[in-house]
Amino acid sequence: MPASLRRVLVVVTVAALLAGCAQANPPASPPASPTPPPAAAAPIRIGAVFPISGDAAALALQELRGVQLALRRDIGTLQSRVRFIDIALVPAILTILAIVLGVARSRRRAAARATAVAGPHRT
Repeated sequence: MPASLRRVLVVVTVAALLAGCAQANPPASPPASPTPPPAAAAPIRIGAVFPISGDAAALALQELRGVQLALRRDIGTLQSRVRFIDIALVPAILTILAIVLGVARSRRRAAARATAVAGPHRT
């Protein structure tokens, strides 16, 4: 099984477990006032949420952290590529295009001058 597919399956499985536990164990009383979402993602406490053994929870948490680390690395790689394209590649391509168009324009002008100086051919 490819690593990327395994990562997706782990994330989906953990999300399904979280959703299943939330539906199976609704809160005892509704909160008095709606609480705003946290500024940053809170750490996942699997032992408090999942009704599963500690070993399985630790393994799931370890897998989840591994997937999150791999995703952060992938995002970092993509950011590096986009920065390279924005900073170096696009200006280089535009410079090459400008040089090619300038050379083509100068050759056309030189050909036009040569034709104008020689004059029309008379037979």
